[in-house]
Amino acid sequence: MKNMLLSFSYQLLTKKFTVVPKYKPLTMKIIYIICFVTLLSNWTFSQNLETIVDTNKMWVVLRNSSVDPPFYNGGDSFAYKFQDSSLITDDYWFKLWESSDSLYSEWELKGYMKENDSVVLFMDLSSNIDTLYDFTKEKGEILGNEECDLPIDSVTTTNFIGKDRLTMHISDHQYYDVKYYEGIGSNAGLLTPLYNCMVGAYRYLICFYENGELKYHNENFNSCNYNVTSIFNQLERVVNIYPNPIKDRLHIDNITIKSRLEIYNSLGQIIYSKNLDDRNNDIKLPDFKGYFIVKLISEDGKKIYSKSMIK
Repeated sequence: MKNMLLSFSYQLLTKKFTVVPKYKPLTMKIIYIICFVTLLSNWTFSQNLETIVDTNKMWVVLRNSSVDPPFYNGGDSFAYKFQDSSLITDDYWFKLWESSDSLYSEWELKGYMKENDSVVLFMDLSSNIDTLYDFTKEKGEILGNEECDLPIDSVTTTNFIGKDRLTMHISDHQYYDVKYYEGIGSNAGLLTPLYNCMVGAYRYLICFYENGELKYHNENFNSCNYNVTSIFNQLERVVNIYPNPIKDRLHIDNITIKSRLEIYNSLGQIIYSKNLDDRNNDIKLPDFKGYFIVKLISEDGKKIYSKSMIK
């Protein structure tokens, strides 16, 4: 692109023009040079926009059913990040991963994204392609597709997450006030353009990370993760209680939060309890025999682990 512009510039400056007599060749050259400078300016502007598709970035988006402050009224949060690219249909697409556990440690492939000349495309796992963002559009033009047309109210530059960014404002939307930011995506979530016409759920960008550092935390939310129950599922996968059958001692490994051990008999009666403060525990049990249910209970009374055992 740059070489093409330079070549065009050279031709403008060296070409001899045949013009209507009332125009001087110099005047025509100036007109052509003005056109060239405008083209070069637009190209340079496009090249200077920060990219959204970046493997150093991570987005956290809340999905819930409330649009009124304080916004959170149930729902769950999702994290998104990019990893290595793949060659698909003669072009490279970056893999987009999604996580919804409390530690954002387990990731599933959501789809693919690529960004060229300030246009961001998303390909789902069924190979359907949508345009998420197009920062070449101007005020009054339409964003979206045939099923969901959204007019651009304004195109401005606003300061968001530490820098001045090209910003598209869209008011004719089911969300409270949607803006599309260069380098970030939407203040309603990275993939929100996919859901522009859907009703019944609202999405909010609640946190944004770059190079592992929290760069943005939406002041309307007090956490970057609202998957409260999933922490127990996470612990259930790593906690290890053994042996089974139990002899006289019970070993409990990989406890990462304060909890309480409770053992119930076949009648549902609690026959033993003990507070656990250590990550790994070696517990001498009383002399009882039979089938039992061993439970770990968190400080707020929620069950985080349950296992049937025999002694």
